[in-house]
Amino acid sequence: MKYLLTILLSLFSLTAIATVKDTVATITVRDSNHNVTGYQAIIVERKDTTKIEIPAYVAKQMILDLMSGDSAKAQLAIVYDMFKATEKKTVMQDSMLKAYQIKNQTYAKQILLYKEKEAQYINYTKDLKKDVKKAKVKNHLATGAGMLLVLAGLLFLFVSAGK
Repeated sequence: MKYLLTILLSLFSLTAIATVKDTVATITVRDSNHNVTGYQAIIVERKDTTKIEIPAYVAKQMILDLMSGDSAKAQLAIVYDMFKATEKKTVMQDSMLKAYQIKNQTYAKQILLYKEKEAQYINYTKDLKKDVKKAKVKNHLATGAGMLLVLAGLLFLFVSAGK
């Protein structure tokens, strides 16, 4: 459609009619006592009948310039939409980065807590090993002392029965 218009206008010269608006007069409004109550400007339109003829090659160049301007506007709109989409993408990526940073901090805290937990388990294990050793020593002492008492009792019975 645009190309058809270009071809038609390139064959004929372009004619334009201008409209001129002039302020002709200002009317003063007065009441019955001849006091001024307001002003009213009258604008008269008159048509200029002077025809302006533009050569065909100039008209063709004007149409091409107008079409390139329209395509530039369309490209600008597309680029603006792309810019807005890029801004939204950047905001989403920033929010994802913040979420991952928070997640990373949480994981670091969990690792520290697990290390503290492991250190406490090691300390508890050491304490339990010491307690087990003490209990074994006490058990051996008690068993040894009990055996000595039984042997001493048997020896006493043996000695007192032999007399």
